[in-house]
Amino acid sequence: MSRPIDADKLLSDIEKYHVSDGKFQHWVEIQPTIEPERNTGEWIPCSEALPPDEERVLCCTMNKKGGKNLIIGYYVNDYRRWCVGVNSNVIAWQPLPEPYEGRNDD
Repeated sequence: MSRPIDADKLLSDIEKYHVSDGKFQHWVEIQPTIEPERNTGEWIPCSEALPPDEERVLCCTMNKKGGKNLIIGYYVNDYRRWCVGVNSNVIAWQPLPEPYEGRNDD
């Protein structure tokens, strides 16, 4: 699975996390650096990446006849399954947009 990353940013961040004994700080502190940025409105094929565990996302599903639908769902890492409904084959996903907050003139 190939995911694009900003190599210069990664190297810069690795240097920032390097400690004097030649080891690196905990993986959790470095991992966000190499996770691809996920922008609302951009589809991410499931073959490239899966969303964070149980985070609600917009899913594009495909039925047996090739029809596509959009539905909100989430992926459960422990079960390696999508929770989106019965017989749903999720092919891509994207983060949900922020909820509508209204406008000043509303």
